[in-house]
Formats: sequence, C-alpha cells, structure tokens
Amino acid sequence: MLGYVVSLYNYLVGRKNNHNVFVFDLDNTITIEHTGGVYDSEDNNYETYINKNMISNVTNLFACIKKNGDKIYINSRGLLVSVYDICCDIGIDTYIDGYYCAHDYRSFKHIRKFTHSKYSMHCEWGKVNTIYLNMIRDSENVDKRNIYFFDDTSQNVNAARNDGFINSFLVNSNGYPDTMGEYNLITILKRCMSNIYDYSENVDDGKTSLNDTLYIQYP
Repeated sequence: MLGYVVSLYNYLVGRKNNHNVFVFDLDNTITIEHTGGVYDSEDNNYETYINKNMISNVTNLFACIKKNGDKIYINSRGLLVSVYDICCDIGIDTYIDGYYCAHDYRSFKHIRKFTHSKYSMHCEWGKVNTIYLNMIRDSENVDKRNIYFFDDTSQNVNAARNDGFINSFLVNSNGYPDTMGEYNLITILKRCMSNIYDYSENVDDGKTSLNDTLYIQYP
C-alpha cells in the first residue's frame, strides 16, 4: 500500500524539483584569459583574466539567478583551490553553490561550500565534465533539461548534449569585452534567463527588460 501511495505521489507531483541549475566553466568562459588552472591570489592579479565591466555584468546576472531561487555551480578543469580563489577575488563566490574541479594537492578545508576533487587536470575532461554534470543533477534532484551548462570547449559541450544535457551552450570568451557579441557569455546567458524567467530583452515591448533590471553595462 505504501509503495502505491509513493508511486501515486511521484506521478502527481513528480520526482524532480522545479528549480534550475546554472553550471559554468571558468577559464575562457567567465574569464577572457586562461589561468592555466593554477591561479594564485598572491602571485596573480585577477584583472588580468577579467575586466571590471565583465565582473559587473556577471555579478548582476548571477544575483538575478539567485534571486529567482536557482543554483549556480562551477565545473572546471582548474585546481579546486585556484578556482575558488579567483572566484573570491572577482567577487562571485557568494553566488556559487558548489565547485566541481580537478584534484588539488593543497588543503581545501577552508572552502565551506560543497566541493569535489576526484579527478586530475590530466584526465579526459570531456568525460569528467559530464560526470560532474550528472553528480550535480543528482545532488540537486533536477531533470537534465533544467541544467544550463556554459563552456568554451566544443568537446565538453557536445559530450554534455550527447548525455542528455540539451541546454548546453558554447561560449566564445574572445567576445569580451564586447558584451553584445553573439557567442559572448553575457549574450547567451541573458537569452537563457529571458526564456526561463519570462523577461524580455526588448525594451519597446512593454515587458521587463534584463537590461533595465540588471543595469547591464556596455563598453
């Protein structure tokens, strides 16, 4: 009888939560320059990898995602502590719910949010990337189509799509700081958010505009 009740509940309500999960690669996706996965706060200047205009845009969009009750993860080949450090330095760590990165020989006990570092930077990352996406899906208990994945490598994007993560998008960070570039992260992310949250990118149609709401800055 209990099994029947559980089955009926799952049929009527559904097994999955109804929130969305945004997953981002770091190097050449959020940043314009590749950190090599070994960024060090003491030796590196974060402004080498991302300019203030892009920081403002990314921060505003991340804030909007969190305001709508959705989650943000980083899925990067970079070393865990390095990825965490640069996210802290550019000011987006407060929006991030977890990091899935390469194994780091350094202690990462200071990273309070959920972390995972099973694989090394030398693994075939197209496969690892998809493994991490599935782990995030299981952790958040959402359908694959509720995960929005952004990466600058076609191999990673294609591997994700082939595994059922249909909302995976190829980002060309060479568009920075031209935030209106077709394959720029800001352009693609805004388009996704407009569809998800029923915002409009067109100010003239009378709907709420992401540009107005988030004060997106253009060069």
